[in-house]
Amino acid sequence: MIYSNVIIRGLKCIRKSFVQDFFYHQGKTLIIKRSLREAFLPGFYELPGGKVDFGENPEEALKR
Repeated sequence: MIYSNVIIRGLKCIRKSFVQDFFYHQGKTLIIKRSLREAFLPGFYELPGGKVDFGENPEEALKR
């Protein structure tokens, strides 16, 4: 899954993209539990993913 948000601040337009993937293998699904020390959503579960850097292919971002 590729998500993209466009944020407009004043006259500046910023595009932020991130990816998430659903890994399913031999009847098991990969999910990640956030650290209890995280400031944002501590202890919550989420799908693996992250930010896509400028000029980076979404598949490359998932491999990181």
